[in-house]
Amino acid sequence: MREIQRTIADSNRPEVCPSAGSAFAVVLVAAERGSQWVAGACEGAAAKGVCLGMSLAHAKALLKGTQIWERPFTPAEDARRLHHLARWAQRFSPVVAADEPDGLLLDMAGCERLFGEDRRMVAMVDASLKKLHLPVRLALAPTVGCAWAVARFAADRIKIVSCDHIREELAPLPVAGLRIDPLFVEALNEVGIERIGALFDLPRQGLACRFGADLLRRLDQATGEVNETITPLRASTPIEATRIFDGAVTNLEAILITARELLFTLILQLEERTCGARTLDVVLQRISAEPARVSIALTYPNRDAQHLWTLLRPKIERTHLGYGVESVSLHASRIGKLSPRQLCFAHVEHGSGNQGDEAAWGELLDRLMDRLGLRAVCAMTVAETHVPEEAFPLQAWSTMQERVPRRGNHDATGNVTRIDRPSQLFEVPEPVQVISLVPDGPPSWIRWRGRECTVRCGCGPERLALPWWEARRGASPSPSIARDYYQVEDDQGRCLWVFRDHATHGWFVHGLWA
Repeated sequence: MREIQRTIADSNRPEVCPSAGSAFAVVLVAAERGSQWVAGACEGAAAKGVCLGMSLAHAKALLKGTQIWERPFTPAEDARRLHHLARWAQRFSPVVAADEPDGLLLDMAGCERLFGEDRRMVAMVDASLKKLHLPVRLALAPTVGCAWAVARFAADRIKIVSCDHIREELAPLPVAGLRIDPLFVEALNEVGIERIGALFDLPRQGLACRFGADLLRRLDQATGEVNETITPLRASTPIEATRIFDGAVTNLEAILITARELLFTLILQLEERTCGARTLDVVLQRISAEPARVSIALTYPNRDAQHLWTLLRPKIERTHLGYGVESVSLHASRIGKLSPRQLCFAHVEHGSGNQGDEAAWGELLDRLMDRLGLRAVCAMTVAETHVPEEAFPLQAWSTMQERVPRRGNHDATGNVTRIDRPSQLFEVPEPVQVISLVPDGPPSWIRWRGRECTVRCGCGPERLALPWWEARRGASPSPSIARDYYQVEDDQGRCLWVFRDHATHGWFVHGLWA
């Protein structure tokens, strides 16, 4: 006897905004090459003639007098949110699949023992989705294809189809409900076949020859002649290892040996998934006390046992064991992908910006941050400014969203214009006394750090100024609005970078070339 699947399919297309009245329409707008077109619309907008692919101007003309709620079309974000909604729907059924772009499929076979009869199950799902402010269309049917078609094209928002009325419910629905290619839908409409019921009376051999075997397959799946299963979401197995003791353990050395053995077990799991740990958590279950938790955060995904144990051991040694530890658990709460590489060529690739070099660099940063603090290790970033002392600010490595590799084809300073700048730039420009023979020319005499020197040669000026909007708002902490920079060489052979401040008319030395 063939097993019958009971499936709920819901389409989370918005009908109207929950807080809006009847004169309200939701339109998803996509933009490409300067043109805007409709990528999605609510049922209220569709009832007034708005369809997919229509220009936004045409849609607004059809919705004249209606308040339009425009939102950008983001398919990647929609798919991510639909996946999260499918995870949430696993409270109703263990078999749930995301039906992109706007639906969910739930296999409810056997769930009536837990939730009750069919109507009660559907009402419960509908009430739960209403709490999330998601207006939906629901269909409970013996087959996936029937539930999919009824949920999207039936007149009723909620429909329950019995096994004996599958053909009767499918007959008045459009052929697009069979989930076939839109080109085949258009070809069927051209020959006058607009409803699924018309396909039941036509010879199957002729349909297969003219419109392909996929049409018959989808038709048989909808009627139940061919079985169709749901590929459910698979919950990822957590990467963890646990050791339970026979009794309370108060010996720290035994705890350390156990934790290291669990670490090797965890690394084997990471290798099977070709990934590395980003965050490792150790939980010590103590008697008559709260569990003691130890955690380490890693710069790059890592599964090197020596490096991980170097970070974990000091933290475990500082943990209070209380009256004894009953169990030790090690869990990789955050992981990251590691591309496989040939270890036999590691000595050749080292230092060339490969993944092994990146991991070694991450190990050094982890040790420095663990000993000095998260804020003590900084990296140079790039700021869009012409003020030299503000162009490359330092930022704590632990707070950076995008971490730039140390070597390789990536430049740590990003897309920066290559210009001649001093090898030593002073954090604070040092004031000097100068004598200039030409008003806008380089100085001919300089008194700097208590010593006088004569300028042999010089070039300039190079004017650096803030943009007018930053100068007006005072966005930069620098008091100057514009500076004229000169490269000069004194009689002692030093090449200095000096500038004249337009705001104070003072002269400063900002750096020198080594």
